[in-house]
Order: sequence, then structure tokens, then C-alpha cells
Amino acid sequence: MVQQKSMAIIGLPIKATLLSMILAGLLGAWLHVFIDSFYHYDVQLFWPYRDNVIFRWVNSGKFSNSANTQQWVIFICKFFWGLMAGLYLWLFALRLKQKKNR
Repeated sequence: MVQQKSMAIIGLPIKATLLSMILAGLLGAWLHVFIDSFYHYDVQLFWPYRDNVIFRWVNSGKFSNSANTQQWVIFICKFFWGLMAGLYLWLFALRLKQKKNR
């Protein structure tokens, strides 16, 4: 009940279930770790294997390439954040228009 009210406050009338919240939490956490493996050399994605294979692969095994990769990761994250914000604002505007037409 509380989650429905909090979702309605931000304009998202979605009823979250326990399963959807658990899956979203797990997916979000592991995607975050995966993206961090591109950005940080010391992330141990496949622990206890200590080497960050993804970081070496993306940077061609050279630390000198890491600054360029990090800038791309920041750009891609900002791009998708902007895309998400635009989509949310568009959906919010549609919802307001539907309420106004009722």
C-alpha cells in the first residue's frame, strides 16, 4: 500500500511485487558491478579470480587506454540517464494530458 502511494507521487501508478523488487535489485546491483568492471581495474567480477578480464580486453591490456574508456563510460551513462529522464517526462506529460481530458 505504501509503495503504491510513493509510486503515485512520482507519477508511476505501478504495483510492485516482491519478486519484481528482488529481481530489480539483483539486476541493478550486478549491472552496476559489470559497468564498474569497464571503469575500474581493481573490480573482481569473477572473484576469486583476481584479474579483471573485461578491463584488460576493453583497454587492449594497457592502462594508458583507461582514461579514454572511462570517458566513454561516463558519456554512455549520461546519455542513458538523459534518455531515461526524457522518457519519464514524456510519459508524465501524457498522463497529465489524459487527466485533463477526463
